[in-house]
Amino acid sequence: MPEKKLFLIPCCASKKPNGHSRSAVPDPVSRLISEATYSGILETRREVLSGIRQDKRYLSGKYEKNRRLEPGPDFGGRSASGLYLPAVKRYKGTLYSNVPALSSRSNRDDQILILSALYGPLHTLSRIQDYNLQMSDKPAYRIWKKRLPGFLRNYALSNGIREVHLFFGSSTYYLKAAQAAVGPLLKEKLIKKAVQYHVIGGSTRLTPQTHSELLEDFLKRGSIDRLPGNVEARAL
Repeated sequence: MPEKKLFLIPCCASKKPNGHSRSAVPDPVSRLISEATYSGILETRREVLSGIRQDKRYLSGKYEKNRRLEPGPDFGGRSASGLYLPAVKRYKGTLYSNVPALSSRSNRDDQILILSALYGPLHTLSRIQDYNLQMSDKPAYRIWKKRLPGFLRNYALSNGIREVHLFFGSSTYYLKAAQAAVGPLLKEKLIKKAVQYHVIGGSTRLTPQTHSELLEDFLKRGSIDRLPGNVEARAL
């Protein structure tokens, strides 16, 4: 099996609302990992959803849309009332709107994973509901930090991943959760390297813009000859 690169990217707060009834198409992530590992992901999603429902803070104000979350197949449930969009269409922030290659059918299915505070690891075509939750929120980080390492280990071994490239802001909980999952792979020498792209002087606007340009180059050419002057490649 050829050695492969995996690109980890964050979800975003800006999302398209509504969606369509979920079809019978299975979650693409489910065929890239073992059945037991995917079952663990569904269990973790249910745990996060339960945490949301038990805390009124995550059901009102800017979190009001979470009241409409249905325990459908995306959580291992049976509800057919949820409205869905593929993740790459649900998220509409800078990183998604500026990287046409993200939604290209020519990209390898196992090349990109999105890290969501609610759903954890997502394929770009994983069908998800509209929601609002950040990795720094109480129901998310503690749980995903614990569960992601096992998932990523199985994912890397199942798909020949030997390099992991992280496009997360340096001060975000998304990076912290990803580091907790990638670190053991490096320690066990299951991957050769892991790199996080730090945007010097980055902001909530500059960082995703810069990351989108880097990611587009990676997806089109497979590598980057020279990084921009405001980007540091930090080895984990």
